[in-house]
Order: sequence, then structure tokens, then C-alpha cells
Amino acid sequence: MVFLLPALAFFQFTGQDPGAGATPTFMMGAFAWGIVCSVAGGWTAARIARRHETLHGALVAGLIAILALISMYAGRNGAWWTQIAAIVVFAPFAILGGFVRSLVTGPSAFTE
Repeated sequence: MVFLLPALAFFQFTGQDPGAGATPTFMMGAFAWGIVCSVAGGWTAARIARRHETLHGALVAGLIAILALISMYAGRNGAWWTQIAAIVVFAPFAILGGFVRSLVTGPSAFTE
């Protein structure tokens, strides 16, 4: 939810259809916002879990990728740049969010 809701709000607020083509400037803004939301989603999942933080960030990444694949499979015609970005860019940053949380919690997170 930490990733999905702000990402949807970004498109709603800007009035941009996620399935349509976009200007390079808009795409860069969407990528930046998506990265922030992905890291926050991975970090939040890791914080809630309190152990195996990187694993929980990876689970968020998997969810992001699965939702992007479902969106692609659903047959939306048009540009798939948002789904490809979710799989290739945003999902790895969710793992990074979990990893960063593990660094904050210290070495005890790796031993439990």
C-alpha cells in the first residue's frame, strides 16, 4: 500500500493516464516518485517485520512485479512504460528499502 497508493495518487493528481505515452520530463518525475515510493514500501515492510528485513523488501518487490505483470496481461493497449519501470526499476528499489532498514537495525537482524 505504501508503494501503490502514492503512485496512483501521482497519476491522478497530474491527470496522466498511466497506460498512455508520456513526455520524457513526466517519465523522469514518475520514475523519481516511483523510486521514493518503492524504497518506502520495502522499508515499511521491513520495519513491520522486524527481522529478515531484506527478505521482506524482496517480498514487496515481488508484489510490485506481479501487479505490473497482471496489468500487462490484462490487455491494456498503449504504452507499457509504467509496468516495465515497475519491474525493472521500482521492484529492485523495494529490496533496497528492506536492506537499508536492516542496516538501521544493526547486526542482530541478520542473526535472528
